[in-house]
Amino acid sequence: MPEPNDELPAEGAFPATRRDWLATQSSSGDEGRRAANVFVMEIYRPALEAYLRGSSFRSLGDAADLVAGYFASRLGRDGFFVKWLSSGMPFRRWLINGFLYYLLEESRGKRHRAGLALDVEDETPASEPDAVERFESTWAREVLRRACDRAAEICAGTGQSLHWEIFLRHHGGGSPYGSLARELNVEESRAPGMARTAAGVLRRALLEILVRDGARKFDLDIEVDRLLAAISVR
Repeated sequence: MPEPNDELPAEGAFPATRRDWLATQSSSGDEGRRAANVFVMEIYRPALEAYLRGSSFRSLGDAADLVAGYFASRLGRDGFFVKWLSSGMPFRRWLINGFLYYLLEESRGKRHRAGLALDVEDETPASEPDAVERFESTWAREVLRRACDRAAEICAGTGQSLHWEIFLRHHGGGSPYGSLARELNVEESRAPGMARTAAGVLRRALLEILVRDGARKFDLDIEVDRLLAAISVR
């Protein structure tokens, strides 16, 4: 059989990774704004729902409805992503802060409609570490899921689907390299290297997402290693 290519795909297989990607997309017309909004909703919706369920606002209403309401009220605002970029915060932390203020607005509106008085503490969102932890773990799973989908797509496009299968079944399923090599008809000595090539593709797919979340250069390796450690890859 032909020797599979063990080289990483060219940089052109990946879109440019820039911290200002969200802001740039949102200001480049309807198509760009749509791309930015879809990215945010896909990556952060499950995490915000998890945050709400773990917060003191859990009784305010259905999590999916409240997150959808937050996105509808914020994502269409001019300068929404530019304001985030100027804050210097990771996008997910900035998004949580905005969500808290949105939940306060909803809570105040609900109390007002019920004829109830507002408390002073209702005016400022409080930090809820357990809810943030729920957000972070759900966000990490979504980032890994999306990055794996992207890596599989790139490997398929560069003739390295076998590399991805070996990587996924070894690191995700615990299959030994020896049995995978025999089953897939590759030299056992090459199986680890093929998996490393696929891991490199996954690392770069993760970088795409983490840069868009606002991770700075000195934080990227730490963030990537933390996510890869979740599936026993370094």
